[in-house]
Amino acid sequence: MPPAILPLEPIAVFTHDFRSQSPLRSWPPVPAEQIHQGEMLALHTFGSLLEGIRSPRHIYFASWRDPDPNAFPEAERSKPPTSIFFVGNFGLAPYEVTASLIETAEMFNRLDRALLRFTLVRDEHGSFRLDDLEVEMTDPSSSKPRMFRSCWKGEDIRSLDLSLQFDAPATRRDPFRFHMRARLPRRYNRRDPIEDEHVEFTASGGAMPLPPWVNY
Repeated sequence: MPPAILPLEPIAVFTHDFRSQSPLRSWPPVPAEQIHQGEMLALHTFGSLLEGIRSPRHIYFASWRDPDPNAFPEAERSKPPTSIFFVGNFGLAPYEVTASLIETAEMFNRLDRALLRFTLVRDEHGSFRLDDLEVEMTDPSSSKPRMFRSCWKGEDIRSLDLSLQFDAPATRRDPFRFHMRARLPRRYNRRDPIEDEHVEFTASGGAMPLPPWVNY
């Protein structure tokens, strides 16, 4: 029996020309109604430090957070972010996952999906610049075993065929909106050689800050 599709509206869209060429979407995170195996393991290890954590009810969600350790206290939430770390998992639909880690991983691997991860940091003038970028796409129906990955950091990003527009959140409680277009070569890890294969994609939409209940 196929997993249930949750009745949610997408918040971001990812289109691409890699193999399947499926338009993919991302949805807001929704907390699972039951404790999953991941939370059981985390709670067993860390106890009350993780009280209230939950797994998302589906895998394909987008969110952002300020990775600065000083950003976590509630008193800091109304201040502007020092950096922006965005993560979007894109899929065909917001399929509800089970409590089993193995079953969730199997479903994650057999479905067409994409990952977009990037970090914006403030430069010496106080403006945000793109400092870290990772794109990953899979096509389970393909006979080729490797997914497409393109990973970049720092000065290397300046050489890419890429454009990014965004509205930076005024505070750590506000939404982040963006539009990215790129044509990137395959580069499986940051120190790997750049390969000949290129993939073009467009990603746009928005995301709210990562909810405090997410077990990440």
